[in-house]
Amino acid sequence: MVALHVASNIPALDRSEAIRAVPAQARRSRTLQPTAGVLAVFAIMATAVIAGAAYAQTYPAKPVRYVMPFAAGGPSDVFGRALARELSADLGQPVVVENRPGATGVIGLNMVTNSPPDGYTLLQFSNTTAVAHYFQGKPFDIDRQMTTIGNFHLGMQMLIVNPDVVNVRTLPELIEHIRSHPGMNYTSSGQGSPGNLLVESMALSQRLKTTHVGYNGVGPAITDVIAGRVGMIVTDGVASKPHLDSGRLRAIVVVASQRSSMLPAVPTSAEQGHADLKNDSLSGVVGPPGMPQPVVDRLRAGVRRAAASESYRAFEASTGNLNKFIDGPEFRSALIEDYQRWGKVIREAGIKGE
Repeated sequence: MVALHVASNIPALDRSEAIRAVPAQARRSRTLQPTAGVLAVFAIMATAVIAGAAYAQTYPAKPVRYVMPFAAGGPSDVFGRALARELSADLGQPVVVENRPGATGVIGLNMVTNSPPDGYTLLQFSNTTAVAHYFQGKPFDIDRQMTTIGNFHLGMQMLIVNPDVVNVRTLPELIEHIRSHPGMNYTSSGQGSPGNLLVESMALSQRLKTTHVGYNGVGPAITDVIAGRVGMIVTDGVASKPHLDSGRLRAIVVVASQRSSMLPAVPTSAEQGHADLKNDSLSGVVGPPGMPQPVVDRLRAGVRRAAASESYRAFEASTGNLNKFIDGPEFRSALIEDYQRWGKVIREAGIKGE
């Protein structure tokens, strides 16, 4: 090892002597240089703040495009259009819905990610699309792909059985039925869907064996559950309610954080002792990455008011779902948490997307 030594013949100076030893002009020069740099940075920041504030005062000055990454007429499209009407009234400009379906929402996301971050292109985004990145072998880099504005919708899904095939009334009874009937068939809205992931999550935690039967849409799936060809389905209460009312189907549990207003007698999974069996189906508004903060704040306030409006709350209640506003930063955290949580289930269960 080589030791470094400071020459001992240099006289020691205390701090005050050292300062006096530096010429006054040099001290002034050293003091002024960083101050000038700092002032320049502050000037740039101040200009940006003033420009952003001025932009926010005039925003929006034209119609706002609202990209819907799912097909027209579907559930996501219906409640998204209801939200867009309320947001249009709040912004004072038309919010024009544009359907760009495909790849579980990723096509619409890519389109918005590459749009100018001026607040005139927005996207309806769900945790389903975040999870879809796993099946497509793409990274979900949330801050490079979007600016989160706020969640406005909480979908209520249920485990529903044909009582002639699976004659149970509670979640613990359902678990024991599956345990005694290994490989029991169930269906959902598709391979890799929230319902598919939910049942596979339950199967992993309870060490059960199930068989997922895929269909091209919820309608054919419900038809086969009613016919008894499949014992259970994971879906919302809207498509199944007539059959639930007739007794041909039976809702066992709501797999969300609270009960559905459409079927208030059906308890949640937490109420039945399985708080981990939950899948809040989130849908919110995002924009391109790098949006000006004043515009983001304006949109956050607008989406909050739109979701809280009387007409939108009534619409959500009529579908058995919930208008749940989650502000931008918390919405971002929820999307990341779901992506990581369901990614673990996908890997462990070996689920492949369609």
